Amino acid sequence: YNAQQAQRQQQMMMKLLGQSTSPEIAETLWQRRSELLEDGKLTGQKITATLLFTDLKGFSTISEQLSPERLLGWLNEYLEAMTQSVQAYHGVINKFTGDGVMAVFGAPIAHEDQVAIARDTQNAVACALDMGERLERLNQQWAKAGLPEVKMRAGIYTGSVVVGSLGSKTRLEYGVIGDGVNTASRLESLDKQRQ
Repeated sequence: YNAQQAQRQQQMMMKLLGQSTSPEIAETLWQRRSELLEDGKLTGQKITATLLFTDLKGFSTISEQLSPERLLGWLNEYLEAMTQSVQAYHGVINKFTGDGVMAVFGAPIAHEDQVAIARDTQNAVACALDMGERLERLNQQWAKAGLPEVKMRAGIYTGSVVVGSLGSKTRLEYGVIGDGVNTASRLESLDKQRQ
């Protein structure tokens, strides 16, 4: 009976968490639920991870040209394709920043050996290339439908970050912070004019 109750609770928790986070993060939150129940937060954990930031060139101009409803549909189509790519390469989407994506490879389950960390980095690079290919296919579909075509920038960096709960007890998110995050973000926005 207790095992069945625990399984039901886990399924319910995963369903609730799965609506706002990735399955990997939901699983980590479930495994570390005693911390959450005790504190209401996951304590920070220092790890080495690979960060991937992407952004669309000219999104602001496009958002002025399309109606909000059409823009939302167009953007969701793009984000769906990018999400599939990140998941295919074992990454976790930490957040969407409008037209941007922040993905993490090597979290929430920390990899400590150099081979696994190198594999995370390779997965992030392969993911970015796959995102570019998926965007090319989307651009072909959008051109036929009279929708705008776009280009994407990407920044990738492997380094030390801290992962854990970010926010307050009433509004938490799984956060990734540190200089590695800042460096990946800067690499994405480097030389925007030349694309």
